Formats: sequence, C-alpha cells, structure tokens
Amino acid sequence: MKLSTNFSIFFIIYCLYSIKVSHAQVNTETLRKNDLQHGFHSTAMLNLGMVSGNSEFLKLKTGIRTDYVCQKYYLFGVIQYQRGTKNQKNFINKGFIHLRNILRFTDRFNVELFAQKEFDDFILLKDRNLIGGGIRTELLSRSADDKNYRFFIGNGGMWENEEIRTSPISETKIVRSTNYVSIQLQNNNHWNINFVNYYQFNLENVTDYRILMESTFGFKLTSSFSFQTNFNYRYDNEPPPNVKKYDLELTNGISFSF
Repeated sequence: MKLSTNFSIFFIIYCLYSIKVSHAQVNTETLRKNDLQHGFHSTAMLNLGMVSGNSEFLKLKTGIRTDYVCQKYYLFGVIQYQRGTKNQKNFINKGFIHLRNILRFTDRFNVELFAQKEFDDFILLKDRNLIGGGIRTELLSRSADDKNYRFFIGNGGMWENEEIRTSPISETKIVRSTNYVSIQLQNNNHWNINFVNYYQFNLENVTDYRILMESTFGFKLTSSFSFQTNFNYRYDNEPPPNVKKYDLELTNGISFSF
C-alpha cells in the first residue's frame, strides 16, 4: 500500500512537470533494456499501417538491435527506419543508428560513451553525427513483488555535426550539453512504462536548445511477442528555416524477441 501511495504522488508530480516543460531528437533512454541476462540478445521490429481505395496510405517502421551484457559492461546497437507515403507522396522518411557503451561503476552510478548517425527529411536534416558521453545516476529504486519503479538523472556533453537541406547546404559543428530525467515502471511478467524528458543546449548559445518528451507503454502478448505504444513530442527553439518548432508523433506496433 505504501509503495502504491508513494508512486501515485510521484507520478502526479512528474505529469505536472511534463505538462509545463516537455516539448526535442531521438530518445535513446527508451532504447535501454534493464532486465537482460548476461550474454548476447537480439530483437527485430516491424510496424505497418496501410489504407487502400479512395486514399492511398502506407506507414512503415522497422528496426533491429543487438545487446551484450556482462558484469561491468552493457553495450547495445540499434538501427531504426521509418517511411510514410500518402497518395504516392512521402510524408515521413527518417532513420538512425545508435551505439552505446555503458561502464557500471556501482549499482547506481554509470559512465557512458555513445555515437549516433541520423537523418530526417521533413525537418530538413540531411545528416546528424553525434559523439559524446556522460554520467547516469539512479536516485530512487523501489520494488514490491514483481513490480518496481526507478528514477534516473543523466548529465553529459556531445559533439554535434549537422547538415541542413538549405540552399546552399548549411553545416554546423558545435558542442551541446545533454541532460535528462527518466522514470521506469515495470511489472516483470506483463507490462512496462517509461517516461523521459531531455534538455539539450548549445554551450556557446543557450537560446539554441531542444527539449524532448517521450512516453512508452508496452505489454507482453506471448513470451516472444509484445505490443507497444509510443508518444513523442519534440521541440527545437532554433529550427531550420520554414520548419516548425515542434513535432508530435504517436505510434503503435508489435515487436518480436529471439
């Protein structure tokens, strides 16, 4: 009962915080897996939506990932691609590759290194390359039976190289601070929920910042198949010309683990 009460209060506070500040890029926090046994693990994913007839609509999201877990290290790599067409015109065309190496100093304190490559035609992002690192601290962890929840904060920096599809092509090379809070809720045998808020800013120009809020809800259909819903809200205070400051995305799909 005490765990349920504490969680309810904490969840309400977090929701109020999210409504006020959550408005930004790829959320790597939800790419983590915390319940893997030692060794290699792989997952393939395919989401597909289609309408045919008076209107032609197709949306595809696919990806694959590999994880390696041992006593002191956790490494993973993820590739994802999304494409959407309506009446033979593209309205989504984006993808990314992310690699991360996590060194576990203690149960609550990790040091991380990462690299990422990304493109997104509809925010005029021709190419984005990131290399960075930081620290991740677990501030709170509670468990009861097969349910648990955890609260993390992360702080770090990254070198960012972007090419924007302007005329001519615009290229920037800057260093950003990257910071986040993360809440993970899980029933080991049935469902999981993740909430993340990122705040990333240019160290030489603090008005150039991005904020990202993402929520994920998933539950198991069988031992191998899971259903998942993702809500993503991205805000860029200094977007490229003719690009809106925000993007909102809601997706549903099934993943297969092997």
